[in-house]
Amino acid sequence: MVNRTLSALRRYVDRPGFGWARLVSDLFSPPVLWGALAFPIAFQAANSREQALTWALIYVGLVCVLPLIYIA
Repeated sequence: MVNRTLSALRRYVDRPGFGWARLVSDLFSPPVLWGALAFPIAFQAANSREQALTWALIYVGLVCVLPLIYIA
């Protein structure tokens, strides 16, 4: 599985006109970071696990997924 993932990553990066800088930019873009940080922040602020998951998923949907759907 790891070899297949690394192979897919190499194919993604080795395209003409594409480099590691683009990969880092894709992975560490603000929506990706905000989506990843939504979970620890929600778990710290919520009273229960279910409430934290609910708020984090709502946030990810509104901040990350909805703009992606609009753009695509």
